[in-house]
Amino acid sequence: NISKLPVVDGMTRYPELSVRGMLRSLDYFGTLVFASSGTLTAGMAGMDLLGCIVVGTITAIGGGTVRDLLLGKAAFWLDET
Repeated sequence: NISKLPVVDGMTRYPELSVRGMLRSLDYFGTLVFASSGTLTAGMAGMDLLGCIVVGTITAIGGGTVRDLLLGKAAFWLDET
């Protein structure tokens, strides 16, 4: 059952109608904004589709990493669970 998965960061795993679910939704929205800004910037710089995807992915992961570091948490890709 999905609802019985352990909660690592105090938020639910998937968005739902609760405060924690809304925070998870905002987390996903922020990642989408980071990825979109990186992809659009790469496209305006003249990169092809692959370059845009790579830059968008790096921007999204980098933005989440900066957010986690500012919050005093380990980035998700540094956690070995």
